[in-house]
Amino acid sequence: MVKIEVIGRLGSDAETKQGKKGDFLTFRLAADEYSRGEKSTAWFNVLYGGNLVSVIQQYLTKGKLVYIVGKERVSTYVNKTNETVISREILADTIEFISTGSSQQEGGEAKTKIADKVDVPKPEELADTKPFVTNTADDVDDLPF
Repeated sequence: MVKIEVIGRLGSDAETKQGKKGDFLTFRLAADEYSRGEKSTAWFNVLYGGNLVSVIQQYLTKGKLVYIVGKERVSTYVNKTNETVISREILADTIEFISTGSSQQEGGEAKTKIADKVDVPKPEELADTKPFVTNTADDVDDLPF
């Protein structure tokens, strides 16, 4: 696995799921990139487990700007139009909220550290749960890429 750091906005409210070792959160994260004046958006599925799941879920709402550090997993599947789609997933170790606005101190951004080095469920621990990104025709229509 590869360690990754991403700053992006939540594309959906965080949902709590049940795993073998306890609850974990799942949510979509959109990270914008600009190259040669063109904007592109990379989408990630984020999984976060640990003691703070029940506390921070209420703050992880659609549109919030966050900084995520974790391990990246990349997988592929074939959608209903027979195209290969790449799915990027982050097993989050750290989540920090980034607030922007006029009320911030000098520098324009303030980070609030929420969690650091938490236990993220392993793939085999999630085997009995519904995958966050599935390979069904119903779900493929909702993918942003």
